[in-house]
Amino acid sequence: MGSQSRRRLLALALAFLVMYAALAAQLGRWQLWHGFELATAARQQRLEIVGGQPARGHILDRDLEALHRPQWIRAVALFPTLLNDQRGREELASILDFSAAQLAEAVKGAGAPTLYPVAVSEQQIRQIEAAGITGVIPTTALDRYGPTALARHLVGYTSASGRGVAGLEAQFDAELSGKLGQPLDLVTTLDARIQAAAERALAAQTTHGAAVVVEASTGELLAAVSLPTFDQSRPELVMGRNDGPLFNRCLMGQGYTPGSVFKILVAVAALEEGVVRLDDWFYCSGQVHPKWPACYARDRGGHGAITFAEAISLSCNSVFIEVGQKLGKTRLLSYARRLGFGELTGTGLGDESVGFLPDPGRLHGGDLANLSIGQGQITVTPLQLARAMVAIANGGLLPELKLIKGLRNSRSAVLLRKSDPPHRVMSTHTACALQEALLKTTLSGTGKAAWVPEFGSAGKTGSAEVYLNGSRSVHAWFAGYVPVRSPRYAIVVFVEEGTAGGVDAAPVFRAIAEELMSEDDAWR
Repeated sequence: MGSQSRRRLLALALAFLVMYAALAAQLGRWQLWHGFELATAARQQRLEIVGGQPARGHILDRDLEALHRPQWIRAVALFPTLLNDQRGREELASILDFSAAQLAEAVKGAGAPTLYPVAVSEQQIRQIEAAGITGVIPTTALDRYGPTALARHLVGYTSASGRGVAGLEAQFDAELSGKLGQPLDLVTTLDARIQAAAERALAAQTTHGAAVVVEASTGELLAAVSLPTFDQSRPELVMGRNDGPLFNRCLMGQGYTPGSVFKILVAVAALEEGVVRLDDWFYCSGQVHPKWPACYARDRGGHGAITFAEAISLSCNSVFIEVGQKLGKTRLLSYARRLGFGELTGTGLGDESVGFLPDPGRLHGGDLANLSIGQGQITVTPLQLARAMVAIANGGLLPELKLIKGLRNSRSAVLLRKSDPPHRVMSTHTACALQEALLKTTLSGTGKAAWVPEFGSAGKTGSAEVYLNGSRSVHAWFAGYVPVRSPRYAIVVFVEEGTAGGVDAAPVFRAIAEELMSEDDAWR
């Protein structure tokens, strides 16, 4: 090979060497300086991160059972950048029963994919696939609120992003969400078994009302039921209804007219002040004054000659109006406050109502007569009545009602919240006298439907006359305790727009009490 050929081969080899060196340098530059960007871009061609609700602590009963009963469900992931066809959106909303506002919020803009934790059926998934709707992928998700969730009004609910909106979810949002550190569980005094029993019993009788169960020896709230209820995963479905499904009838608003259950308070005041004794005689002719409320027995000539104990068991208006006049408005209202009416019960719930007690200076004429039978300018909550009933059942000591036991951290410790000790609001003698009279109510008086065989019960009926939308209606009450010997449970039942306490509320009391006592280890 000549020298000229060798020079040409050398030049060609050198050219290839330079080209390979340049290519290697370029590849190295992309690998070292732009490798992460390219890898991320490659992954994003086939992967999207779907955001779900952040970790959140549970709301537990006294035995550490989650009251909201979380469960795994079939759900859908929505991809806003792909779900941009208006017709597809409308078809998806129809299949999944989303509201227009929900879907618009989920796919607005070009935001990140969203996990929509509303349970969907396999049939709905097949409908989505058959419709060829893009931007929707079936998946699974943990639904915080299962279909058997308990105490829904007390527990409350969160937003789609996991923020507490109502109830304990809102009040303890910082602790449950972990804003103060790690997410903590909230431990309550509620008993899931008792809560479920109360919910079943009330729902069997009415669609609108409340029921409260309190442990008589401690003042701990064991159950709190409000009807109608709602789906915590989709509270917007009941917003705008005029019957208040989101309204907690156990504690919210301005309370309710108590009717004759308030006679318990009148009896306490009268016995404590020495105005009357249980064996004092009265005569009921059916009406004390033409302009004052009549007794329900007026049409048959009244109750005739009866003792004060019989007046309690028979719920005689005439006798209580007469006793109320002897007490006077100042003493009567003073005892109402002493027994916890017109104030918070101690649960610590931020939305609890104090009800309404009138100013004594504003009571005139027949106002005191109305007040003496629980009518007129007075409202109470079922929680307040349950607290007063506890004081009678335990011998005269009024406790704070307790709902929150504490917070549970990752080491399973419960950080307890302290409460004030109970204080005496009536003598033991007065409490025992009331217990005797309230026993007569369930044995032979207006509350016979609340009697619990084998264990006994005691309490007071109430039929409060109210006017709703210009029409007369009756709210039915029963407040009592069970068993008669060593009372364990104080129970209050409230039925909206019923007929009478002994007809509507007393049977619910009995149903709750019978189930509790039949499963109570201490009484088997």
